[in-house]
Amino acid sequence: MNFKDKWATDEDGNRFIFTVEMQRKLSHAGLPVEPEYLAQLGEEPVVVPEREEEREREAPAEEIEGPEAIQIDPQTGKYIGRVKWYNARKGYGFIIRGAGEEIFFHKTGSMGNPVELNDGQWVLYDVEDTKKGPEATDVELYEGALPE
Repeated sequence: MNFKDKWATDEDGNRFIFTVEMQRKLSHAGLPVEPEYLAQLGEEPVVVPEREEEREREAPAEEIEGPEAIQIDPQTGKYIGRVKWYNARKGYGFIIRGAGEEIFFHKTGSMGNPVELNDGQWVLYDVEDTKKGPEATDVELYEGALPE
C-alpha cells in the first residue's frame, strides 16, 4: 500500500501530520489506517501549532490558473507551467502543468535562486520520474511569450 504524509485532525480539533510512519505502524498492526486508531498503538500525534501569519493571511484574491493543456517551449524543449505555490522556508512547492494537473518540485531541482519564485509566476521545467511519482526539475523563470 502506498502511504503519504497528510493532514489530520484529532478529536479535540487540533491539526497534525498523519505521517507515513504512523500509517505503516497501523497497517503492520492490522488496524485500519485511520488517525483515530493511533491511540490503540499508544501513539500520540504531534499537534502542529497554527502560526500567527497563517491565521492572518488572507485567501488569494483569485485562484491561480495554469495553461489549458500541457505546453512545451519550442526554444528550450522544456514544459511551461505556473507556480501554484512555493514555500521558500521548506524549499518545495507545486507547478500547475495544464488541464489542472499539478506537479511537485523541490529547490534542489531548480536552476538559479528558487527564493525568487512567487505564486503565479510562469516557469520552464523538465520532468523526472521518481519513486514518488513525477517531479519537476531544472525549474527556471519563463521569459517568453505567455501561453494562451
